Amino acid sequence: MRSLLVLMIFLAGTGMAFRAVVFASGLFLFTDIFQPLSFARMGGGYPVAQYVFVVLIAAYIAAWARGKLVPRFTPFFIFLFLLIGWNLICTKFAYRPDVAWETFVTILKYLGPIALIHTALQTQKDIRILIAVLAGSVGIWAAQAGAHCLVHGVNTELGIPGGQMAERNDFAAATVGTIPVILYFVFSKDLPYKWILRPFMLLTAFLSLMMIFFSLSRGGAMGLAASMILYLVYVSKRRFRDLAILVVAVTALFFVLPQDWFDRMHTIKVGAEQTENSAAARMNLMKSAYKATMDHPILGLGPGCWIEVAMAYAGDEHNPHNIYLVLSSETGIPGLILYLLLIGFTYIQISKTITLAVKRGDADTARLASALIMSIFGLLSAMTFLNRPYNEYLWGWIAIANALPGIYQREIETKQWRAKKAAKARLAAQEAEREAEREAGSTGTENGRPTTDGSPDGALGAA
Repeated sequence: MRSLLVLMIFLAGTGMAFRAVVFASGLFLFTDIFQPLSFARMGGGYPVAQYVFVVLIAAYIAAWARGKLVPRFTPFFIFLFLLIGWNLICTKFAYRPDVAWETFVTILKYLGPIALIHTALQTQKDIRILIAVLAGSVGIWAAQAGAHCLVHGVNTELGIPGGQMAERNDFAAATVGTIPVILYFVFSKDLPYKWILRPFMLLTAFLSLMMIFFSLSRGGAMGLAASMILYLVYVSKRRFRDLAILVVAVTALFFVLPQDWFDRMHTIKVGAEQTENSAAARMNLMKSAYKATMDHPILGLGPGCWIEVAMAYAGDEHNPHNIYLVLSSETGIPGLILYLLLIGFTYIQISKTITLAVKRGDADTARLASALIMSIFGLLSAMTFLNRPYNEYLWGWIAIANALPGIYQREIETKQWRAKKAAKARLAAQEAEREAEREAGSTGTENGRPTTDGSPDGALGAA
């Protein structure tokens, strides 16, 4: 049954891909994030990733050739190009060029299609389609895992098999980024089939929360806390009410959480000295990655090359468990700065969009932008102590979020242009009407005599 469902999605997605590039983009993201072959429990080396990439490229070229697509090369695209370029330079001068080149190609496989998808987004409808695909791709797995945990209890082996989220911490981080978008759709006024979809999505959000808690992911818990703080401080318009609701919800939640969760959270300590084994090992790795950064501050060790020197620096063959130290140790301080500048640019652009939408009374666009910034902030918070700065799911959200400001500005300009055009048309019609009245008055006057004064041609004469 699952195999048949996946086959139908691929067939339908391929057919729709050549109607609009957004469907080809959705098919690509669905395949890479959802891992449909794992969902269908299909073995074998089916080249689905290569297939959907070819479909995306073909649909993009076909739409551009037919004049249905105008690629948008935004400042984000330029930032991303610079970031990829710096990774290439670091690869050239890496400690192990062969390892660095393999890692660089992997990064390019993630960011290249994401950049292409970003340039193809034309409308807010396109954005809503893709965020629904992204949120659904993780949400289905998370809801399934949450339901399993409610029945069977704590499970630290959760994940999406076959992809970047096979490990529970990556999976929990992705789920943190998914929940704000699910809730955006729940409260959207334009949601079709509301009475069916709203309860289903609320259940998905609840089960996703359960997955985060029952996976015992400390990063997931920290990401959730950061998202709630961001919501109260930055997004909420009724802070005291929402704070009261959150306090009640969190209090109720504490009564259903397993003792294992509390024990796990108690191992979180701020500071260089850690007593819990796993936290102490991670602190040692982070200190060592910082030392490697200071030893190679400009070009770093090269993408993927920390693991080649980890034993020499840390006596431990693991990654630093901090995306920012992964960046600084492998691509130098300039690589870290470029990464942070792009993230900061994203926040500024989305903040401006929220402000503009609120000023114009456009609540739906304001909610959409708020959901996007909360997803990105939650993901980055939960991923802080992980090892994938170029996580495809994160960069999918960042690329989509950076398309929204330009799209919204063009929509405003289009509405203003149409309003001006309509106003000119009304003025022209009024002028034509006045001209017609003047012409009617002149034809109704014969030899200087009004037609309404009782003459044979006038109204009284006619009467």
